[in-house]
Amino acid sequence: MKTILLIILSFISLPGEKDIVFEKPQNYAVYQRQADNTALVPIMISNVSKIKIFSWRLQSENVWQNLPFQRNGNRITASLRLHAGGWYRLEFRFEKSNGEVIETAIDHVGIGEVFITAGQSNAANWGKPKQRTRTGMVVVFDGKRWQAANDPLPLCDGKSGSIWSLVGDRLNKALNMPIGFMCLGVGGSGVRQWNPENYRNKVKNAQLYGRFKKYVPLLRPYGFRAVLWHQGETDRMSRKDVYVRNLKNVITGFKQDFGLAPWMVAIVGNQWFNPIYGKGCRAAQKQIIAEGLAFQGPDTDILGKKFRLMEGKSSHFNQRGLEAHAALWSKAIRRFLCQSKKH
Repeated sequence: MKTILLIILSFISLPGEKDIVFEKPQNYAVYQRQADNTALVPIMISNVSKIKIFSWRLQSENVWQNLPFQRNGNRITASLRLHAGGWYRLEFRFEKSNGEVIETAIDHVGIGEVFITAGQSNAANWGKPKQRTRTGMVVVFDGKRWQAANDPLPLCDGKSGSIWSLVGDRLNKALNMPIGFMCLGVGGSGVRQWNPENYRNKVKNAQLYGRFKKYVPLLRPYGFRAVLWHQGETDRMSRKDVYVRNLKNVITGFKQDFGLAPWMVAIVGNQWFNPIYGKGCRAAQKQIIAEGLAFQGPDTDILGKKFRLMEGKSSHFNQRGLEAHAALWSKAIRRFLCQSKKH
């Protein structure tokens, strides 16, 4: 009987071979679930050669299943359809034509909900203190790799605390699946700075739409559910018509460039600080929602001075405020997900 050599790999080198490399999926990657509650996970593994049979299983299963694959030199590609959930440990087995068997695995792959966040400081790491995912089921994507959602979150300009790990923890507990974010907010930014017309016309200090152009295509292989927009403090004295025009251009431009992804828009204008603030931008945000261009996010002006830093002299949130803000966004997102199922 032919002897089968079994080698368990933990990314170690084999004699005469380079390390096996998982190009796809990345560890801790989250793929956006589709309407059937599943997602297709692409598999790409390099530095493997002379493979006769390629098989896989979940860690919880005993039986190996053969997986059809394509070979291109020393790289193989395949795909798996997985149900919403995770973290999944995916185990792979390569049987070579000489009888050699190699096994390897990737420990954290998830099917869940993925969101892009944008806007200004309260969406961009400007609260205090720093936060971290308490469930371990919330991750962020920086355009190259996935990592735990521990502050400061990558790509935002702030260096302190964010709400998104807290939002993700709440969603994970409600939905029982991993939650992923790509966070693109910039502190102090006004809506005109995100306007794609200004980006195309190279208007000075109004080039933030370029963040969408740079990073959204990098998230496309994973998919995303919606864009979460939290902005308005800078535009607290804006006229309604001006804000409507700018935000409409942002949303419609994004959908033209990246597909018809839903938007959720928060109601924000610093009215908590002064009743005269935010009348124009809040009315504009409500009009955008009423016209069906976006789903309704939370009204965060209900969070007053006791939720803010510097004893209520700052727009940024303290610990109590970060938790309350996260609770509002989580509730709004769960409402949005229920509404989306009806359409």
